[in-house]
Amino acid sequence: LELAELDDSQAVMLEAGMRTTVHVIPEERRIEFGGDFFLDGESFPDTEAGRRALADSVRANLALLGEQQSVFLRAARDESYDRVRSAMRAIAASGVDRVELVTAGQASGGRP
Repeated sequence: LELAELDDSQAVMLEAGMRTTVHVIPEERRIEFGGDFFLDGESFPDTEAGRRALADSVRANLALLGEQQSVFLRAARDESYDRVRSAMRAIAASGVDRVELVTAGQASGGRP
């Protein structure tokens, strides 16, 4: 699977509109951020309860934004697919059927 690679400035500009963006927190920074996924200042663990909470937050965020039907999922380009897939499942559980994948230009270790 080839994804478009954006540098951080391009990714931020792309996401700057009224968008819901879920970040996959780099593995080595999970403790620092208190979770595996990040949305609107809140971290969520990659557990069943954490994924449910993330899905609820995505759903609430979309309700506030109105017409938006897709969600950005942002991760480092070298992030493991298992972690990205787990975030995608949580997003799908929120009722979203379109996820736009954005890869960060830097390797793991960047801020969400």
